[in-house]
Amino acid sequence: AFASPSVRYEGDSSQFTISGQQPGLWYYRVRASNVMGNSLWSNIQAASVIPATPLLAPISNTDGNGDYLVDWNDVTGATSYWLEEDDNLEFASPTVRYNGTNSQYPVSAQPTGLWYYRVRASCAGGDSPWSNIESVSVAPAAPVLFPINNPDRNGDYLVDWSDVTGATSYRLEQA
Repeated sequence: AFASPSVRYEGDSSQFTISGQQPGLWYYRVRASNVMGNSLWSNIQAASVIPATPLLAPISNTDGNGDYLVDWNDVTGATSYWLEEDDNLEFASPTVRYNGTNSQYPVSAQPTGLWYYRVRASCAGGDSPWSNIESVSVAPAAPVLFPINNPDRNGDYLVDWSDVTGATSYRLEQA
């Protein structure tokens, strides 16, 4: 609508190079002038500028639980971010974990496994390329060892524990 346009060029050339334009969708129109006055405005053309690619920080989960922070840099001109998660490095079946304006996302209660993340910035001009990929491991929860029932105290008894979601094997030690 050009409600509050800014003048980018005035002069006698029929072209102007834009450089360093911020991300967004930019509209242009032009009119000619001479001593007799101004022409009507031209048709409108648009140019889109995508945001820079965000940089995803390494993900820290030193205790191995399912609570950690996925963080990336703020990107100039970005109006939102898309964070994807997958259990596959190739992102064969990604899930959009977050879509919003924050440049970090706290993950909580994540199941056991190896998880991969990538993010991209968006604005009216389009989407940036995907960021670098970072991964994080979530260790299984500790099993609960049930009381051992051996009333006759012979050498035959059952040692039993709770199933742990995501566990693929268990190791039982005795001392």
